[in-house]
Amino acid sequence: MDKEKIKQAIEAEILKTEKSIAEYKELTQPIPPSEAIGRVSRMDAINNKTINK
Repeated sequence: MDKEKIKQAIEAEILKTEKSIAEYKELTQPIPPSEAIGRVSRMDAINNKTINK
């Protein structure tokens, strides 16, 4: 029964890690220049991307 608990804990951790990886991939995509955001906002977005990497 202990093996089953360990297996469930590992599987739960794998799912959590895979979800985190997907979120970080989204957060670390290139920041395109845009008219919608100003230069300072774009620089801030680039800094946040670097931190997430």
